[in-house]
Amino acid sequence: ARMFDEAFAGPLPAAVKPHTLPEAVDHLSYARGRLGDIASVRFGKGFVLEPMWKPADGKGTRAGFVNVPALVGTGAGAEMEFEFDGQGVGLFITSGPDAGRIEFQIDGGPARTLDTSTRWSARLHLPWAVILDDGLEPGRHRVKVRIVAGDAPTADPPALRVFQLLLN
Repeated sequence: ARMFDEAFAGPLPAAVKPHTLPEAVDHLSYARGRLGDIASVRFGKGFVLEPMWKPADGKGTRAGFVNVPALVGTGAGAEMEFEFDGQGVGLFITSGPDAGRIEFQIDGGPARTLDTSTRWSARLHLPWAVILDDGLEPGRHRVKVRIVAGDAPTADPPALRVFQLLLN
């Protein structure tokens, strides 16, 4: 904060002029990163859009990730899909006791599997960013995500709670 206070302590110049940015050093950087709205997701059986999500299991949460909209999928086979423009994609989720594995496809490519649980998932619904792919060709892409059976830390059906899409 002190750095900004010092930088902006004096009067602003009378005429502000634009500055061009240099060319990107890394074309795969997250410089175009943005959050995508979960309302744009098409979801089928097993997913619901909860307007004020909160855990029913009494486990801990983090501020900003409770009593907010969440796309919640429960049980193996629950599916969702969305489209985006860019070259990278991920999901901003909470990883709780029932977090498990998801399978995803991008542009009809081979299915890949990702474990959404963390070492803290048994005790806490932890906000977590999972990157599905960040090396795509720039352009329009279609992403399909499906919950798969398996390794949730509890006996509950596996679940996926998505709060934002991560897009680049």
